Amino acid sequence: MKFINQLIAGLLLLGFTVPVCAADVPRLTVRGAATIAVPADRTVIELAVETGADNAKQAIEENSEIMIRIISVLEELGLAEDEFATGQLQLQPQWNYSTQEGAPAEIIGYRASNRVSVKTTHQSLIGQLIVAATDAGANALGQLSFDLSNPRKYRSEAIVKATENAFSDARALAAAADMRIVRVAELRLDNALPPRPVMLAVEVFSASRSAPPIKPGDVSLHAAVTLVCEIAPNR
Repeated sequence: MKFINQLIAGLLLLGFTVPVCAADVPRLTVRGAATIAVPADRTVIELAVETGADNAKQAIEENSEIMIRIISVLEELGLAEDEFATGQLQLQPQWNYSTQEGAPAEIIGYRASNRVSVKTTHQSLIGQLIVAATDAGANALGQLSFDLSNPRKYRSEAIVKATENAFSDARALAAAADMRIVRVAELRLDNALPPRPVMLAVEVFSASRSAPPIKPGDVSLHAAVTLVCEIAPNR
């Protein structure tokens, strides 16, 4: 034993340190979570156009004419080019399946469809936009949702709040056991979920009806962290 003690003393004089096993250090682990609500500042909406005709060319031409009118309406309302985009034009034949056994199916017409997606921070224009687009020929509305134009900013706020909650719980837990926090051994971001858009169902409004009232509401952001601290008895 004397030899071992002398060996350790010699190593210390040479600058060596004797590591302490991490398992010997008391630790506590807590999880902090936070959810913040932020007023939505951007609206996302899809306007659809579906047209039918006896032949494919006519169906496409009618659909294109309506889409041009809708785009013109969006520009007149003050939307910039980067606030809307058209989708992919689709053309589908309409079949007639005869009830007679063995009779071949025949094409009786064509249906063309296209969509324009709008993402804008002009919240006050949404009701007017819906009515104007319907008047221009839009005959279907996709899902209307509200989100954030800069989610990264508020994501950081949720993470900060979750971390504050974790430290608060860690201090309370240590104090309850008559311990104190020595240092942070680990701090891990469990998740910081992207904001979940607020969905709203909207019906198609005819030209004789006024603009529908639109209230965006709040978008919720959630974050969670795991905090591991080394602790020691209070002195």
